[in-house]
Order: sequence, then C-alpha cells, then structure tokens
Amino acid sequence: NRSAYTRRILEIVGNIKKQKEEINKILIDTKDVQKEINQLSGKLDRTFAVTDELIFRDAKKDESCRKAYKYLASLHENCKELINSVEETGLILREIRDLEDQIEMESQKNTTTNLERISADLKQMKDENNTLAKKLKAAK
Repeated sequence: NRSAYTRRILEIVGNIKKQKEEINKILIDTKDVQKEINQLSGKLDRTFAVTDELIFRDAKKDESCRKAYKYLASLHENCKELINSVEETGLILREIRDLEDQIEMESQKNTTTNLERISADLKQMKDENNTLAKKLKAAK
C-alpha cells in the first residue's frame, strides 16, 4: 500500500515537472512575441521620424506635401492604436487562459472524492498499524 502512495506521489511530481516545462515554453513564446512587438514598434517610430522629417521640410513649400504630412501623422497614430490593440488582446487572451486553467484545476480537485479516498487510506493504515502492533506483541 505504501508503494502505491509512493507511486502516486511520483506521478504528481512528474505531472508538476511537465507543467513547469509547458509554463516555461509559454513564457519563452510570450517573451519572443513581446520582443517582436517592441522591435516592430521601434521600427515604426524610427520610420515615422525619418519620413516625418522629409515630408515636413517639403510641406513648408508645397500644399500636397502638407496633405501628405497630415496623412502620415494620421497613419502613424492608427498604427500606434493597432499595436495597442494587439497588446491589449494579448493581455486579455492570457487572462482568459489563466482563468480557464484555474477552472480546470478546480474541477480536477474533486475535493470530496479525494477526502473520501484519503480517509479510507488513513483507516487502512491504522488497521495495518494495529495488525503490526498485535504481531509485535505476540512475538514478544
């Protein structure tokens, strides 16, 4: 019976190790995506700065360049909003995943079933201990 307990504990430890590995994979993926978002955001800002400077110079002289400058500013603002939306969506999806994981963990707990099993195991261990104590007394 004790070997069954040991085996069960080892199964639980194995499951925890697998879960840690999966969590680490997800963390690495998240960091990679965040790094890519940061790189693209930086690239967008640098590109905007260069383009802004070039068009702004010409906008002083040419009406069509002034319109292009306004469109550029609008495009830049829309891109920033898009990046913010992507980041917010990522946060929401992560929160959803976390909540789903919590729900799954709670549903797997089966507290009542586990309590009954533990109580039965405890009773069995007490019975075994009593039997061993009787054998020990009889041997003396």
